[in-house]
Amino acid sequence: MEQRRRGRPVGPVKADPGDYRNRYSRHYYAHRDELNAKKRLAYQERRAKGLCVRCLRKALHGIVFCRTHAPPHKPVIQKILRL
Repeated sequence: MEQRRRGRPVGPVKADPGDYRNRYSRHYYAHRDELNAKKRLAYQERRAKGLCVRCLRKALHGIVFCRTHAPPHKPVIQKILRL
């Protein structure tokens, strides 16, 4: 059975340790599904509590960032809203 992630086929996992640049890359690719699930869960929990998803400060009303992290994302948000 073919593995799929979000509707796309998943590429083959590299088996040879020499295929990775370092041990951190090897660990990431070996555990990427669990790591990504953990990140998504943390994001959802912080969002539900009204905390910034980058740090643990209170998020601004209606967005997921605090006063510190919202300004750098303003152009990104404007670009998304224009689509």
